[in-house]
Amino acid sequence: MTQALRSDDENLRDLADGRPLLVDEGTGQPVGLRLTRWLGAGGMSAVLLAERAERAEETLLLGELAPAQVAVKVLKPGMDRQLSQFNMSGADIARREVEALSAVRALRPPTEFIVGFYGSGTLSIQAFGGKPQALPWIALEHVEGGVEGATLTDRVRRAQGEGVDPVRALRLVRGMLEGVAVFHRFGVLHRDLKPDNVFVAGPLDDETPKLGDCGIARVDGLSVATLSAGTPEYGGPEQMLSALWPSDRNPLVGPWTDVHALSATIWFLIAGEAWCRSRTAWDNGERRSLRTARLLHRGWLEERALLDAVDEILARGGSPRPPGPALEVEGASRYERKARQRFASIAREDRPARFASVEELGAELLPLLEACATRWRERAAAERRPATCFRTTHLLGGDGSEGGEGGEGGQRLRARVRVKEISAPTSPGPAERVSLAPGSVSFQSGAHAFARSGDRLFFFAQSEGRMMEVPVPRELRAEVAASPWVVRGPRGGVVLVGPEHVLLLPQTSFVRGGMPGRPGEVGPIQAAFSDGQTFGVVTAETDDSNGGPELWLSDDGHTYAGPTILPLGGDVQALAPGPLGMLVVGSRRGVRGRALVLGYDQQIQVVTACVNDGPALRVAVAGVEGDYWAAGKGVVLRFDRGGAYEERLEAGAEASGEPMALVLDLQGVPWLVTERAVLRRHGGSRATWCTCYARPEGAPRLVALGFTPGGARVVDAHGGGALLQPED
Repeated sequence: MTQALRSDDENLRDLADGRPLLVDEGTGQPVGLRLTRWLGAGGMSAVLLAERAERAEETLLLGELAPAQVAVKVLKPGMDRQLSQFNMSGADIARREVEALSAVRALRPPTEFIVGFYGSGTLSIQAFGGKPQALPWIALEHVEGGVEGATLTDRVRRAQGEGVDPVRALRLVRGMLEGVAVFHRFGVLHRDLKPDNVFVAGPLDDETPKLGDCGIARVDGLSVATLSAGTPEYGGPEQMLSALWPSDRNPLVGPWTDVHALSATIWFLIAGEAWCRSRTAWDNGERRSLRTARLLHRGWLEERALLDAVDEILARGGSPRPPGPALEVEGASRYERKARQRFASIAREDRPARFASVEELGAELLPLLEACATRWRERAAAERRPATCFRTTHLLGGDGSEGGEGGEGGQRLRARVRVKEISAPTSPGPAERVSLAPGSVSFQSGAHAFARSGDRLFFFAQSEGRMMEVPVPRELRAEVAASPWVVRGPRGGVVLVGPEHVLLLPQTSFVRGGMPGRPGEVGPIQAAFSDGQTFGVVTAETDDSNGGPELWLSDDGHTYAGPTILPLGGDVQALAPGPLGMLVVGSRRGVRGRALVLGYDQQIQVVTACVNDGPALRVAVAGVEGDYWAAGKGVVLRFDRGGAYEERLEAGAEASGEPMALVLDLQGVPWLVTERAVLRRHGGSRATWCTCYARPEGAPRLVALGFTPGGARVVDAHGGGALLQPED
């Protein structure tokens, strides 16, 4: 018998006191996790933050992709007694969530639109000095939303000053639709979709929705008891009938039930408020129009016809009338008769039948949302204003610096960072040592990343050294090997780009993307980029391109808008899209720098001062206030409407090798990775880039950098590197 953890709080607020190691009650084995702090509690469970313990890789209870920090959900003491009223137990609730998430965990790579699941078991907990209880625990992805909040509810409420714009809404809706579709593909009905159960990772300009809280999900092949319904404001009326015959499987509940809840959730996202203001309204099938919402963003109000079309689709998605297939299921007639007695709205002939699947909803809704987003981008560009929200820039000062040269007042700035070295991957990673190049690593919004090594593709937790190989079809291996650029997919997943090909991996299967085309010769691809929503490539100048390389943009990786001529006077090395436009940098014959700023209003500013006489510019990043940074060997330039300005490097930093990546962290601070060092920008009257991590001569070169709530993950050419945790 394992030693029980003790708690004197019904919500387990004190369970992490003393940072206890978790030991599974069922197996007697260490879980490989150490509780660190209490995060919160809901109706049935408490959630605590846990860190991977030393030697955690030896445990069999954690999945191979578990990151350094996870959220541990534990059933609250006393819940079994309450659940017994519904002929259920805490184990039933936990098993439903485990089965729902396990069904999709087998995906290689996992979907980014469902909360990650890393393990489960039971804990022995002694509450209020009583008899120890065996309570279920589940290890889940820790979605830390920062000041913006971790759920869709939080994010929408914080946007109530001006509402959620169409560009932001489109990104979130696409992810939610994909997450529900994945669940349904694996025989899982969530049955409790609502804004509180949609977690959101990433800063405002890079949000990824993740579906979670599957405690009342219905899973094909699982026969344990279940609660009758989800949340009335969001669930379909047919869910309420499950309480009539608790031991039976309600045949009126199906994929269309999640369509109802998802439509209500999308309405909340756009409107900033719930569409049913009372239980009576919900029972009667009354769904408010978007025109009655008080918190609509201006981007919706400017497009009334499109708004009405969106409203009509959501009204059908949330119709109280189930679709025809729901009534054709065996045993449905008994439920239908009772439904007509209790919910007259189900039989209302003046309401359209609900969409039968999330795919049907998406096919009707997404083109309308895309049109709204496109028109709002155009309007915002004409007004020279951002079309969507961006994270806030945070400037690091020189307070607490040590004496020396290079900082304010002759002081040397010291970057305060805690370093955790990460070894190159071993078992259960790839059988051979990986070899990573600049551009071959793509960080997802969250805790994971993709990396290409030769003709192989890997998926890994940013905070750990283990890598999972993604199956690559034999016929695609040559193209994978010839893909210098690995970037985020425009609709999830990843894109591998070569001079003559585009390979999409939106979920588990590779799909050939489109190549740019127009009358005349189009050059080979020489650069690629993606912000997770818009994907772009640059093709080399040809006799038919008339003035420079050509920029092509796509929102799906198959068809392209453009081209836009880039009069750079050289080859493109990197692009950095920002709130008001895009910085394009490169070189003339690989030696001298070149740069231009392309506004979303199609105005182009070619920048020559401080650029053309300097080294080739290899990397770039956009700030959140209309500024940009680019770097070449030994130099960092800042760009704004006035031109380019050289910024100061800490003494010795210029000798740390070629620049590999420029990235904004979650607080909007720019970081630079060179072959042997990581630098952070510190503000002041004259900015200085300070070294916060360095590698000795002879060590594998650094190639990439990404960010999680736990810190910055720098990756070296062998897949190792370090986790850097700022302390200032």
